Amino acid sequence: MNKLRSIITFLNNFEMHLSHATTLSGMTLSNIPPHISTFFVQNGKLWREWFESLRLNLIKAARMTGSLDSTLFHAQKVNFANFDQV
Repeated sequence: MNKLRSIITFLNNFEMHLSHATTLSGMTLSNIPPHISTFFVQNGKLWREWFESLRLNLIKAARMTGSLDSTLFHAQKVNFANFDQV
């Protein structure tokens, strides 16, 4: 379970950093060259769709590990209109 919890934590942090990179917010982006920030902004939709496709499995995994904060984090981001069955 610890490995699964570590993966969930990694993906949570990864999503947060990608979100900052695609919106050009966050203090970590102050020294990034323009061509790199352009890459993240132009691929923002791809990142969001990728996490959307993982979202229900991330919720299930977070519940299995007993991680309430991760479960709630992903549950609040679910777009139920994109799922055939929930």
